[in-house]
Amino acid sequence: MTRSMADHALGRALAQVRAWFHRAHSEPGDLGRVRSAPPVLRPLAAAVVAVITAMLVIAAALLSAWQGINNDLERRVEDAARHTALNLAQVSKEMAEVRIEDCSPESRELLARQSFASTMVRQFFVEFPEGEVCSPLGPVFQNWPSRHVTEPTLFRSDRLGGLVLRQPHPQGVAVALISPRQIVDRLGENTDATFALRAPGGWTMVDHKTPSPQTGMEGTIVSRPVPGWPFAAEAILEVGMLRDHIGARAGIWISLWVLAFIVAISGANALLALRSSRRRRLQVALRKRRFVPVVQPIVDSATGACVGVEVLMRWKHPVRGLIAPVEFIDFAERSGLIVPMSDLVMRLARDQLAEIATLHPGLYFSFNVTPAQLRRSDFCDEMLAIFDGDPIGPARVLVELTERDLIDEQVRTRLDRLRASGFRIAIDDFGTGQSSLALLQNLAIDRLKIDREFVRTIGPDADRHPVLDAIVGLSHSLRIPMIAEGIETPAQRDYLVAQGVQTLQGYLFARPMAPLEFGLWLAERANNAPAAPVQQPLNDIMQAIRSAPGLLANRMYHLRRYPTCLVGSELTSWLAQSLGIPRSKAVRIGQRIVARGWLVHVAEEHDFEDGPYFCRIVSQQTQDDSLANANAQVPEPAQVLGWLKGPRGVSPGSRANGLLMYRGAVNGHEIVQALTRCADLSQERAFAAARRLLRSGLLRHVNDDCGFEDSRQRLYTFT
Repeated sequence: MTRSMADHALGRALAQVRAWFHRAHSEPGDLGRVRSAPPVLRPLAAAVVAVITAMLVIAAALLSAWQGINNDLERRVEDAARHTALNLAQVSKEMAEVRIEDCSPESRELLARQSFASTMVRQFFVEFPEGEVCSPLGPVFQNWPSRHVTEPTLFRSDRLGGLVLRQPHPQGVAVALISPRQIVDRLGENTDATFALRAPGGWTMVDHKTPSPQTGMEGTIVSRPVPGWPFAAEAILEVGMLRDHIGARAGIWISLWVLAFIVAISGANALLALRSSRRRRLQVALRKRRFVPVVQPIVDSATGACVGVEVLMRWKHPVRGLIAPVEFIDFAERSGLIVPMSDLVMRLARDQLAEIATLHPGLYFSFNVTPAQLRRSDFCDEMLAIFDGDPIGPARVLVELTERDLIDEQVRTRLDRLRASGFRIAIDDFGTGQSSLALLQNLAIDRLKIDREFVRTIGPDADRHPVLDAIVGLSHSLRIPMIAEGIETPAQRDYLVAQGVQTLQGYLFARPMAPLEFGLWLAERANNAPAAPVQQPLNDIMQAIRSAPGLLANRMYHLRRYPTCLVGSELTSWLAQSLGIPRSKAVRIGQRIVARGWLVHVAEEHDFEDGPYFCRIVSQQTQDDSLANANAQVPEPAQVLGWLKGPRGVSPGSRANGLLMYRGAVNGHEIVQALTRCADLSQERAFAAARRLLRSGLLRHVNDDCGFEDSRQRLYTFT
């Protein structure tokens, strides 16, 4: 009954720990989303691991307990040996103080007083050269062990009942009869062991508690020599006593190990949950530099010429491709990761758009700034460090921020410093916040961006647009140029042009694209006259790097081999010498090559730097044509998801993968079989549909780091 109650209490405690952990790692804003539970250790596997661990724990506990008892016994015997040596030294000192010349009553009285005063000696004797032995009770003549003494000698006397210590005396030999209990009994204080004094000649003096070790006792024996004396202190702990001591100590160790095992299991589940959390996935993507810029052109409403671009952020997932910000930007802002993510995207955009900025000096570049960035005290310094004029300077950067970010006085102070440094300021999503006219006048805004929600109201069936017209009228009255975003139809474009909106942005002109594609888009339109060509194009520099002798070599670092690598400092020196430029300029060229994707850090975790950083050359990434062909032959992801969640689809549940158990998961084979059953698709088309579903974000791997496979070992969850 007691054991069952303890098991029940332990189970409830584990459940509370697991529930607390899930609450601690829950993410705000997820109440309206379907999220799979984090994985836990598989019960059967956990039981096997628990049994094996328990056996190892018991063995380790027993070994540790035995070792602890043995060490404790050795320590006690060593202390006993030192204590015995000190006691004998005290007796020898007391013997040297015996001063009698004969066995007169006065001498015997003196021996008696010295014997009573000593705590170690039962009686003092003096052996005179003539053979007479004087004791406190009178002369002793019979059966006295007479010998010639030149140094202190200790031996056992059964007739006298103890240890006899003899040492030279001015009148002969001083003899001390030592009480065995005063020595041996003190050796075994506060212990269950049997202590003894054992001499090389074979005599043994044992404490009064137990029989002599010579009587066949079994147990652990520890012996240590007494310093300065020809015998040893010895202790023996019987088997029964040893078993009791080991059991008591092992119980404590086993309890501690069981607690440690419970903590380890909880920690393992915590790590698994942390691994599957969005925060960790964003942190890994940030460390791997997987947040990349895409640009959307901004065109002049009168001429249609491209006058600028808005730089947007995308997550370059290794499996799903480019992921839109709607999936991660809100959580990134709440968690504070948006600051380093934005810094990374700004630097990549600066380097990837460097050639375009040189060829088209009239373009400006717009970047969205979040409240977390504005709250940084070094925000202005960081912006100036990123846009240092090579070739994009502050005058070509438009900083976009929403109306709700303009309330703080510190924010307005930083914006004033930005404008003083040459940056231009735009209010994004104007009309959706709480800004006042006085605020707009005091901030000296350079641009107002009309939100797409107001543009969307323009249509063939809508005759009036009061809010949109009011925003346009306000902008005209304040003489602030406007940018209308979200233009998707010619009717929207024509209406805004008629209202005098200066610049337009939307899918009608171009979708967001990679910087390299934007350069081709500009070349096709040929609306802007290109400037003088760059003296050293990056592709020519890259070709020279590939053929340069000695730059590419096999490297070793921490016993790991990196084939065909470049070292940042060596490449910087080569660029500076070959191009005749400063090292700082050479580093910037290396950063542009990395931004183009031609050169990456071996771990994809660092930008190009002038230091001992290994980089590898990669080929330019191409589009996945096979996936595009598969996408053209399979239904849309939403329809595929409907089939899988239908009555004949798959039923997410607990699925095991090795030692782990995932709840709310399905395996790849189940998905393919369900699609062939529900939608009458072939195996190839079902696989392509599932693969497209994964890239769309409606399906993801449990760890979000693997592609789709028709396998029972690959587990996926619906999002």
